[in-house]
Amino acid sequence: MNTKQAVRVKLALEGRQQKWLAEKLGVSESSLSTSLKSNVFNGPFLASVAAAFDMKLSELIALGEQQ
Repeated sequence: MNTKQAVRVKLALEGRQQKWLAEKLGVSESSLSTSLKSNVFNGPFLASVAAAFDMKLSELIALGEQQ
């Protein structure tokens, strides 16, 4: 799964910025950016990202698998 792609696609679909997501997750924007660049997330963090977007984790994963 390409988490970076999934997050960017969802942010674009909602017309939101990465800063918004960082605030929703309670992390700094630079920390979120670093995590997205490394594309390494644990399950609970991914679940938090999905919840921030009010979507199921499986839906977020599907966004990251689209080409």
